[in-house]
Amino acid sequence: MVKQSNRQHMKHIIYSLLAVAVLMTGAGCKKDKGFGHDPNAPVVIEKFTPAVGGAGVEVLIYGSNFTKDTSGVSVTVNGVPAFVAGVVEDRILIAIPPKAGTGKIEVSIRGNKGASKDDFGYKPSTVVTTLAGSGNESYVDGKGTEASFNIGARCGIDIDENGFLYVPEAGNRRVRKIAPDGTVTTLTGNGNNGYKEGAAGEAEFYMPFDVVTAGNGIIYVSDPSAWTIRKVTADGTTSLVGWFEAWGLV
Repeated sequence: MVKQSNRQHMKHIIYSLLAVAVLMTGAGCKKDKGFGHDPNAPVVIEKFTPAVGGAGVEVLIYGSNFTKDTSGVSVTVNGVPAFVAGVVEDRILIAIPPKAGTGKIEVSIRGNKGASKDDFGYKPSTVVTTLAGSGNESYVDGKGTEASFNIGARCGIDIDENGFLYVPEAGNRRVRKIAPDGTVTTLTGNGNNGYKEGAAGEAEFYMPFDVVTAGNGIIYVSDPSAWTIRKVTADGTTSLVGWFEAWGLV
């Protein structure tokens, strides 16, 4: 969401553009007639405001030798194309594109280019999306929102060097594995309430609570209700590391 300060700034920009447009209309057309792009003269960017912002923030560029025909205007921020909202004589209003990065603002009018002296400071904005999980408390493997979990307690998670996420579930008494594309599979645990070592579908947990990755698909799982720390290999086979009332793992 755009912060309140950004909204106020955007309103100020819009009101400024409207005021300029009204002045140009009401004062005759002397200034309007002189407003045109000279392909033999440089495009000049004098300044822009705000100087810092994230994706979607509107920036007003001040300069000269612009054009009223927005179809002939293109603007980039750090080389990334920006949306041109409008042009009023010596001002161009743009929206900062996602993942632009910090860099120069460049205005191009039918190939005639001009760049800012200063960099625009890009601040990445956080976007939250659902990797996996339907929001229903149950046990379903699948991709993305097709999958369901039953965490049952405050459980820890960890991610390995290949981007796979491991989730211990006290409610389902299993350890689940989430691929980078959101596909959820059961790594180990048959759902029965107990303590048993073995292959993926044979192993049993009381309350798998925390997990830590160790590389090469190996993880360690704490089960404080069983007073154990377990090692789980890439194929889901468990083995006992030791008898401890371990909750968190690091």
